[in-house]
Parts: sequence; C-alpha cells; structure tokens
Amino acid sequence: MVEAARGSLDRTRRFLLRMPQRQARSYLEHTAIVAALKARDPEAAQRAMWQHLDDSMDDIAQRAQANPEMFAFRRLSPRAPDTLFCGNRAS
Repeated sequence: MVEAARGSLDRTRRFLLRMPQRQARSYLEHTAIVAALKARDPEAAQRAMWQHLDDSMDDIAQRAQANPEMFAFRRLSPRAPDTLFCGNRAS
C-alpha cells in the first residue's frame, strides 16, 4: 500500500513539474529550505518548507480542478482511507 501511495505521489509530482513555472518555483523553494538548514535556522527552514508545501498544494488543487480525471480517488483496499489519510492501520 505504501508503494501505491508513493506511486501516486510520483505521478502527481511529474504532472506538476511539466509546467516550467512550477519547476522554477520549486527549485527556488528548495533552495530556500537548504539555505535555512545550512544557516542552522530551524524557524526559517520550517517557514520555507511550509511555504513550499502550501504552494505545491495550491498547484495541485488548481491542476486537479482543471484535470479531474488525473486526480480521481481510487480505493486501494477496504482499509486504504485509514492507512493513507489517517496514518494508522485498523486492526
């Protein structure tokens, strides 16, 4: 199940990175994260990481609205929602 989730993330990443402007922004966001880590500034690193995640989620939402077929939910197993979204496994 983890491999399936990882595959979904990889497909989403490839889908988003087809846009040159997203590639450039993502590169700059990663550069800011690394710079903060090198500076040993955990607050700046956290801010940069949250900014990157927020921007990525905004891009995913926009692309999902424009391409709903690419982001349709597929149930991997009866317990997939618990495992994928809650991070816990039903016993």
